[in-house]
Amino acid sequence: MRAITAEQARAYLERWDLARDAEAVELQRAPMAIKFRQLEALMASRDAFRNDPQREQEIESVRERWAGLRRAFVCLKGCREGIEPPTRGFSGTNFAS
Repeated sequence: MRAITAEQARAYLERWDLARDAEAVELQRAPMAIKFRQLEALMASRDAFRNDPQREQEIESVRERWAGLRRAFVCLKGCREGIEPPTRGFSGTNFAS
């Protein structure tokens, strides 16, 4: 991969900023009928993907990792001052498990 200069990097990022801004304007101006058709197509596409039997297991694994990160974060913020991490959190999330 070829190195680029700082000026080239800034120009690249500016072009992406312009593209992002143009897309935002386009989305704001799009008629509701087009937005509805896009939403309808997106919702219909869920049938294009097969059910994965391991999905629930993977989701649970991710939830456990996030719970561990939350416990570590709470401990970093509060355990130094003797505050115990919560066992339950936002929306009933179980931090202790």
